[in-house]
Amino acid sequence: MKKEEHIVFFTPTLNRTGSEIVLMDLLKHSSFNCKITVICKFKGSMYDDIPGTMPKYFLYGKQFGGIGSKIYNKLRKAFAVDGILEKHINATWYINTIMMPDVLEYAEKHNIKTIVHIHELGQMYKGLNETQIKRLVNYPKLIVANSEASAEVIKGYGRKSGIEVMHPALNSTLESKIKFEDKRAALNIPADAFVWVMCGTLDANKDPFLFIEIASELKMRTPNFKMVWIGGKADNSDIDIQCDSLVQKNGLKDHVMFIGDIKNSFYDYFSMANGFVLTSQYESFSMTTLEALFFQLPVVANDCVGVKEVIGTEFGYIVKQKNNAAEFAEKMFEFMKDPAKNNKKGLQERALTFGIKTISKKWNDLIKQIAC
Repeated sequence: MKKEEHIVFFTPTLNRTGSEIVLMDLLKHSSFNCKITVICKFKGSMYDDIPGTMPKYFLYGKQFGGIGSKIYNKLRKAFAVDGILEKHINATWYINTIMMPDVLEYAEKHNIKTIVHIHELGQMYKGLNETQIKRLVNYPKLIVANSEASAEVIKGYGRKSGIEVMHPALNSTLESKIKFEDKRAALNIPADAFVWVMCGTLDANKDPFLFIEIASELKMRTPNFKMVWIGGKADNSDIDIQCDSLVQKNGLKDHVMFIGDIKNSFYDYFSMANGFVLTSQYESFSMTTLEALFFQLPVVANDCVGVKEVIGTEFGYIVKQKNNAAEFAEKMFEFMKDPAKNNKKGLQERALTFGIKTISKKWNDLIKQIAC
């Protein structure tokens, strides 16, 4: 049967994570002469933000929840999922991240032309079995890698060709230079306090425990600072409780704040900062670091691989000894003592080299060659 001029984008949750934000911004700048549909595995917080002209579906409801959600998801699996997939069997499928192996398996089984967008480094492949990795390496018509680092991983598994590196784009909301609201007053942060911000899900990879340890080290150098973590937990763990307990135990309640997922006010809180600290263990690129550069914030980052492609050797500082809280704090204190060391204009110019117009044109050209 002839393929339709139709692209179906599959993405895991449409919650506010790096890979989901990248896709959403690209979809808003798509210029394909064919139909576009978006399907998410779980119905996340950005589901309603999908451009109105694009048909959209979700396979399941909440990713995490009580017995009611589990029953609902089982019913969806039994009565809805196969029907949604079958309805789109003649389109080209674009799978956003490697962590949807069931969708890729379905595509191979039905000989569906497929593009996979890879945002992951090697440790994430541990979630796939040998058969799933072989399918990922061999089946997709095109692999779009979000960085040189993630491209090297798939090459290491044996992918020889059909790989294109396309860095994430700076969020178009930022490029429009909207004036963001300063949220310091809402958080009772003094106007003269130096605010360091970290953005990300509360999980082991983003490492909020290192964040707290850095605050302890920084407190020994200066009392006039706040460290603010933007982002909530992604699962049913008690990591938020552990973090609150550790903050209390170390006498940091006046210095460390975890403000959770603030959704549509994200950039209002982010832009109130004076500096950005990245505690991640692994990042294939680091979208939030790119956004920090746009906000002209000095960056102090863990040696988490892909962040090097964002800041290079002159647009931020990568700690030489990974996870060394004292080194983090020492470099952060240097920026606090001498703000003039921060080349604000240069940081924003660097961020704009990843502008949405440039990145989206490359993306549109790539997809048009394969899909329509």
